[in-house]
Amino acid sequence: MVGIQSVLAMASIVTVASFAQAGDGRSRDSRSLVVSKQSEPMSLVDNQTPKDQSEDSAKEEVDSKDAADEKSEAGDPMEDIQSFNTWTQLEDGQPGQRGEWQVNYFNGWQTQSHESDPWLMVMEVEYSPDVPSSWLLSNAKFGIDLPLELCNGGVDGNGDIELSWKQRLIREEPGNWWPTASIENALRIPTGYNSSGVDWTLEGIVAKQLGPGTFVVNAFLTSANGHNNLETASWWDQLSCDAEDDDLRHFQWGARLGYKWRLTDEFAIICDYINQSSELTGERNQNIGEVAAEWRITDHFTIGPGIMFGLDGQDTTPNFGAGVLVHYSW
Repeated sequence: MVGIQSVLAMASIVTVASFAQAGDGRSRDSRSLVVSKQSEPMSLVDNQTPKDQSEDSAKEEVDSKDAADEKSEAGDPMEDIQSFNTWTQLEDGQPGQRGEWQVNYFNGWQTQSHESDPWLMVMEVEYSPDVPSSWLLSNAKFGIDLPLELCNGGVDGNGDIELSWKQRLIREEPGNWWPTASIENALRIPTGYNSSGVDWTLEGIVAKQLGPGTFVVNAFLTSANGHNNLETASWWDQLSCDAEDDDLRHFQWGARLGYKWRLTDEFAIICDYINQSSELTGERNQNIGEVAAEWRITDHFTIGPGIMFGLDGQDTTPNFGAGVLVHYSW
């Protein structure tokens, strides 16, 4: 009996030990599986194929391109703040939004003592290239103008074409001290009625944010080489020898000081003062004031009425003028 009990006891001990070893094995297997699963993602990353890496690189390039497109769509903030499209001689220093086309239609009238009152019209088309890889083109604007004097087609030079190139050299950044600085070249080509010579104008433009608006300075030099501005003495004066043909001033210069006051994001007032040499020798400089408004009806459509008036009372300075600019861009 004792022998049988001893055998049963030994069998129980052996069974318990076997279950313990099996349980320990299953625990070790579970821990190994957990560790293996935890380390699996890292091993997948480390063992990427060249195809997977190229796909990741392509995705990064697409993301970078999307970010660049979003930045391009945002545009140049200084263009909206400092530029203006209205009936004024004052020039802003902004080259337009990249890839943008602009059409400007000027129509105005002015009066001057002892002269006929011209009705002036200008059609202008401008383009701002979108070439991010080129600093020169990404800060440039090119234009072509066709100025006309209406109801008097016999005016010398009526219908001449003018080509322009505006180049921004420095762009003002919000919060920084430096201003916007640009230059503009304009070339008059004698394509109109009884026209001659080629005129060239070089203009410097500086603009700086000041208070609720922008302070703007223009300075220009003109090389005038055509006879379009010459006025022939009447036949009676020629017979009596009382007068001679006026002489064209071949080197002309001038400066403009102005301010754009932004009342709202859609409406602004622009005022400026002009001091410029006369077009003919022997005559004093002209002093002119201008006041204009800019109303941005939509992001692409703007209307800008304005007036100009002489400040020195001279017969050679225009007495008064008024006009409007209609601007459309896309």
